[in-house]
Amino acid sequence: ASQRVKKNDSFTRLILDLRELIQYLQLEKPILVGHSMGASVCYGYIAKFRQVAGIIGVDQTPKMLNTATWPFGFMNATATNYKQVASREPRVKETLHGLNRDVLDRLLVQKNRHPFERSRNIELLEKHFTKDWVSVLKETTVPVLLMAAVQSPYYNSEFVDAMAISNPCIENAKLNNCGHVVMAEIPDEFNQLLRHFVLMHWNRQSN
Repeated sequence: ASQRVKKNDSFTRLILDLRELIQYLQLEKPILVGHSMGASVCYGYIAKFRQVAGIIGVDQTPKMLNTATWPFGFMNATATNYKQVASREPRVKETLHGLNRDVLDRLLVQKNRHPFERSRNIELLEKHFTKDWVSVLKETTVPVLLMAAVQSPYYNSEFVDAMAISNPCIENAKLNNCGHVVMAEIPDEFNQLLRHFVLMHWNRQSN
């Protein structure tokens, strides 16, 4: 239900929106949690701002385009076809077993009230595809937890292993028996990881 604009083609604007919200709430060093594109916003946030106690990225590769040295991008997206990939709704099932009926019913109400219109967000999606946050994560001193769904329809979950090897500040978790919507499909496992990360790093919020 966030305010809509006629055209939002700036990924930087999403990062600044998050910054302005954090400042408005007078949070000094929050722990950020982002899912899918929201995780990319978190990656971009720590590239620009240091006042963060930690971030959790859920089923979102830091680099969307596949290359010879990075086979962890979005489906079959490459530098030559990403515009076509971004323009089409993926014909996949985002969940592995579906969602709890009560959760799904409430979710559909909100999706119908505030639909995502792909045609009005193509430029934003294209810019999302061109972002590369790998070096940001490799160099960050902020604690990071990367979660990936083993059965994600979008990503090879091994990207979390590749990133954890590159930086001791990064923890990795590959979650089984779920698709892209990890926190809704296996909430108990997700919440346990989230709770552990927060308890480990809550003191950084005041340092």
